[in-house]
Amino acid sequence: MFALVDGNNFYVSCERVFQPELNGKPVVVLSNNDGCIVARSNEVKALGIKMGEPLFKCREILERHKVIIRSSNYSLYADLSARVVTVLKTYTPDLEIYSIDESFLFFSHSKIDFHQLGKQIRTAVFKQTGIPVGVGFGKTKTLAKIANKLAKKTNDGVCNIHDYNEDKVLKTLSTSELWGIGRGFNTRLKKLNIHNIMALKYASPAIIRKRLHVWGERMQLELQGVSCMPLEQEVVKNKSIISSKSFGQKLTKFSDINAALASNIVRAAEKLRTQNLKVKKILIFLLTNRFKDPHYKYEYVIELPTYTSVTSYLVNYASKGLSQIYNKNKIYSKSGVVMVDLCDASAVQTELELKIGKSKLPAKSQAKLDALMSAYDRINEKWGRGTINIACTELKQKPWLMSQKNISAQFTTNKNMLLEVN
Repeated sequence: MFALVDGNNFYVSCERVFQPELNGKPVVVLSNNDGCIVARSNEVKALGIKMGEPLFKCREILERHKVIIRSSNYSLYADLSARVVTVLKTYTPDLEIYSIDESFLFFSHSKIDFHQLGKQIRTAVFKQTGIPVGVGFGKTKTLAKIANKLAKKTNDGVCNIHDYNEDKVLKTLSTSELWGIGRGFNTRLKKLNIHNIMALKYASPAIIRKRLHVWGERMQLELQGVSCMPLEQEVVKNKSIISSKSFGQKLTKFSDINAALASNIVRAAEKLRTQNLKVKKILIFLLTNRFKDPHYKYEYVIELPTYTSVTSYLVNYASKGLSQIYNKNKIYSKSGVVMVDLCDASAVQTELELKIGKSKLPAKSQAKLDALMSAYDRINEKWGRGTINIACTELKQKPWLMSQKNISAQFTTNKNMLLEVN
């Protein structure tokens, strides 16, 4: 039996854990640069405000109903997400982290009161993290996903879809509500006169296979209780790593853009080392206003002398690449880096001698740099990201940083922001 555990209005719930004064009040959380609404409390949903709505379009209704606005606090959300997963692992080792607020669990024993188990999971997660969750059970991932949707409407937040008349439930759900279905597939289903999930479950397998191919066949089997999507427990290493952010304001100065790009490199290099990877080729890019500049995207590819994950080394080469595409007459809105040609660090053969600019670095020094990066990561993990950083990113003014006018404190990852008990 599969279970899907999903945090209710997750970002809003995270904000409420350390700010109980927000409980029962309308709250929204905004996207990068405070652009759009990405999370809504139930009180806000009742006002009819949609997910993804730009802030400027609904500011008047937010102010009229005294809605509390929060900027995204990703470090807080990631930390609380990890805490929720820690609790879930006490119930089964068979777990897949699907997203920051969703995890699939698998239980091999069928002689379990799953509804009762779901209530226990909800209680434990809330008691240990403060995050309310919904729990849906089904014989397949797809059915568990549907059950989780139904759980949100139950009094106890738990649903085992097999406790109901499945077909009756599926008939009430539009195919547009099916997990992973896009607009294109939904249009194809309508052309086949399939408008609800039950109709897809009992449609002709031959027609589904012919018109919807492997995806449709697999989805139909999942709805029939045949599991086609096992848990993905192994961490799949990336084939490329991207780090990019829109600037908090438009930039023209090389020093500001260089610092912004360096911060992209710092984050990408951290991701490299987390997955025990090294990179040989990086692509840097800058964006201007696509409506005013016909060539709004500027790119430069840098091939490194050897595979590496040393932040300072990568920043040095990226800065040289930036000078090739920077134009003082342009106004830039975004920078980013794409790391390609990745290799497992254990498979990289250390060069006898590595050139960095005009200097040469012997193999022993390369190993020391890797050890230095390991210490760098441990310090930042313990004391908070950015505790130690690349010097060029630490300008007095940081105009590239996202606009986060309403961000809450880093309650769990910054020792200077810990709540005090008097």
